[in-house]
Amino acid sequence: MELDAQRFRALSLSAFDMISEVDAEGRVTYVSPNHAQLDSREPLEIDGELGVGSVLPEDRPMLAAQFEKLFVEGRSARATFRSLDAEGNVRWIESTGTPVRTAEGETRALLVSRDVTEQKRIEAHLEASRERFQSIAENAYDMIAEIDDHGRVLFANQETLRNLGLSLDGAWTEDPFAVVHEDDRDAVQAAMRELREQGSTPAIRYRVNHQDGSARSIEARYRRIVNSEGAARIHVIARDITDRVEGERRIAESEARYRVLVESSAVGIVVVQEGKVAFANAVGAQVCGAERPEQLVGIPMVDLLHADDALTIPRLLERIETGASVPNLAEARICGLDGVLREVLATGTVIDYEGAPAYQGIVRDVTGLRAAERERQRLELQLQEARKLESLGMLAGGIAHDFNNLLAVILANARFARRQANSEEGVEALSDAIDAADQAARLTQQLLAYAGRRSPDVRSTDLSLLARSTAELFASTLPEGVALVTDFDPSLPLVRADVVQLEQVLMNLVINAGDAMADREGSVRLATGAIDASVDRIAGWMVGSDLAPGRYVYLEVLDAGVGMDEDTRARVFEPFFSTKRQGHGLGLAAVLGMVRGHQGGVELDSEPGRGTCFRVYLPAEPAPRSDAGGVIVLGVEGEVSKELSLALGRRGLLALAAGDEAAAHDLLRRHGDEVEAAVCGHVRGSQAERI
Repeated sequence: MELDAQRFRALSLSAFDMISEVDAEGRVTYVSPNHAQLDSREPLEIDGELGVGSVLPEDRPMLAAQFEKLFVEGRSARATFRSLDAEGNVRWIESTGTPVRTAEGETRALLVSRDVTEQKRIEAHLEASRERFQSIAENAYDMIAEIDDHGRVLFANQETLRNLGLSLDGAWTEDPFAVVHEDDRDAVQAAMRELREQGSTPAIRYRVNHQDGSARSIEARYRRIVNSEGAARIHVIARDITDRVEGERRIAESEARYRVLVESSAVGIVVVQEGKVAFANAVGAQVCGAERPEQLVGIPMVDLLHADDALTIPRLLERIETGASVPNLAEARICGLDGVLREVLATGTVIDYEGAPAYQGIVRDVTGLRAAERERQRLELQLQEARKLESLGMLAGGIAHDFNNLLAVILANARFARRQANSEEGVEALSDAIDAADQAARLTQQLLAYAGRRSPDVRSTDLSLLARSTAELFASTLPEGVALVTDFDPSLPLVRADVVQLEQVLMNLVINAGDAMADREGSVRLATGAIDASVDRIAGWMVGSDLAPGRYVYLEVLDAGVGMDEDTRARVFEPFFSTKRQGHGLGLAAVLGMVRGHQGGVELDSEPGRGTCFRVYLPAEPAPRSDAGGVIVLGVEGEVSKELSLALGRRGLLALAAGDEAAAHDLLRRHGDEVEAAVCGHVRGSQAERI
């Protein structure tokens, strides 16, 4: 007995559990030393008090029932109850009681107790987690299921059952993959093999057979885990994407139809995104000068635009992207990748292209159309001018004819009367009448010049020499404080022109420039030059008939006067139109008529406050043959010889000087095949004939 007591004492001292003993009255007769873990009392005293004092009232009835089992029925009992420790905290106690008899024959209960507060907390947490999972799974929009390693369905939420039209007690729970569409089973089986190797799979799409016979598309993810009990489980989270798949199919069909329409469209389609070309169809690529649409992709749109449109079009695109109101149609010029300048007409709208806003433009090459319109307008203008000229020509011709007849009678009688006049006063009066008649005759000549009815006396003329020779005279016509500045090209091609008419053209233009600067100080610039005029350049001139592109020589008169507005520019060449108080309006009209008579044109550039520039263009004479040869110059010396050599040189001819008849014959003997002509100065007629 002593040995058993020692063993019991050693066990109670080293045991993790708390050991105590109570009698049939509930009084504590023994507690193990570690019992202080429960009530935090140290040192522990056995005071014989009832052991249920710290038990929560709610658990005491249950504890009393277990106590009765121990002492009345003599059977072991187990109870889990709550108790308050010394600090007032609730502790869960799990206690097992066994009835024992003492040597005196008294029944006692040996209690082995354990603090299971932490275990209860963990169990409560797990239960809360389980309830949350159950609530989430049952109320989720996704399908959630759990399958064991043998392929049996252990759990499926209501969304899974609803989407499949099945129940948990159906045969499918034994083989959940039986509902997979037969055409997709191989893909699902391959995913299962990957799942066993990798532990998870990426999202896969496949079809399942609904109970109603329809096919549903789902997207599922599989994950394989091993639970706390070591059993393998497959968690499945899936989503019904039938509507999405159908929408994607319709979008794909729509995109295919759109692609066919775009690629086969007869108009160009270009998509611009973030300022760069993102797409172009074949016609759009052609409009932009590319052989293939791929060549345009990535090119900034501004690089394809003409310099004058490089800012206008991007600003228009910015307004479109911000939703601002813009014109339905826009015109621009495109410098294509092939270097060709094209005029295009574009319309479009903002679209969503590959997930971002973009501008889709419908472009049409209207280069030919615009050129035809310009040509039509030019022809219409020419027709109008021709009709005006014809009408004015008829008017001028009629006036000139009748007026000349009247003037002839007036002048004849006035001159006769002046010869017969007996007094000085009569002679003076008749002289004034004759002068007035002569002035009227000159006015008639201006009308005839405007109408183009006066035949010019044309000859090969150097415009620079002509302008230089008359510059001093022109300078004298300018107002005080206005200087004449000249800039003459010394190597101009020759033109076929009437020198007298050209002098009149220059005089009228210089006088007009001086009148424009009547209240200002400054200068009038008189210059000559030559250009190669294109069809587009000629289209901006005032002309009388079609002019061919080519080499033209020009006379330029530039002033810094008040300039002209648009209305004035439109009427400045009309006869009898003038902005001067005392002008008759025939100066510039005569200029235009005389220039047209020379098969030339007039260009006008003027803005209010910026001055005016007139340019008179005359066609250059064709260049002489490169093998023209020489000209014998006989009897011409000094400055005249130099001027003659220069004039011949401009025509590609070599001047061969000969001092006398013998020298001329020697030149003919040596260069007879190359000599084109001979120029004779002061020699006898017989000598010239012999040469």
